Amino acid sequence: MRSQEKQEELEEIAGKIEQELKVVYNDPQLEKRPDLKIFVSRCIKQFQKKLDIDCISSVLCQQISEKYLANSKDFPKSLIELYYQTRVEKSEYDGLNWSATQAGLVWRQ
Repeated sequence: MRSQEKQEELEEIAGKIEQELKVVYNDPQLEKRPDLKIFVSRCIKQFQKKLDIDCISSVLCQQISEKYLANSKDFPKSLIELYYQTRVEKSEYDGLNWSATQAGLVWRQ
């Protein structure tokens, strides 16, 4: 698989996570928790900047966990589902990124 194909796959995974964040942002249950709405909005902006997706998804999962443990009242199910889906997609992202590195297509910094 060529470098461009790997990069496209990595961008596709990042796009999936960003799309799922937008779905969560529009979830009516999120209206009960303005703090979470702000959090999701900030996450969307981070994904749109296309920074280090690996780092952003790790922080996203960590922060969802922390916010749930701090206050689970009215915690939207869509955000919990996002947590699990992001973990799966992050694993897929890590695998693709590592295989590209091993193939000499990209260099990790």
